[in-house]
Amino acid sequence: MTELDNIKIEKEALNNTIKLREAYLELLKDKNYQLVIEQAFMVDDCARYARLSGLTSNPEAVRTDALSKAQSAGHLAEYLHMLNMKGITAANSLESLIQHEAELVLGE
Repeated sequence: MTELDNIKIEKEALNNTIKLREAYLELLKDKNYQLVIEQAFMVDDCARYARLSGLTSNPEAVRTDALSKAQSAGHLAEYLHMLNMKGITAANSLESLIQHEAELVLGE
């Protein structure tokens, strides 16, 4: 495989990461996302699970399960943040890669 072949593969991967970030940014604007994910799930349900996890009247297995579910909002938020950051990094890397590719093509 040539360096240009490797660049083509890397550009495709970077473009996929950028597209995923763009889809995420569009999703944030969607009122249904805000209602279902941000409000109902991340706020309402996870707060309810947090309360359930602290009730000593519940069996330990129920409390453990509830705590795990309450933490899922944090895991989702972290995942979405990672998508955003990876997309930003990919966009910056893509610019450099395109410049390097142009230099290689001109050098041939």
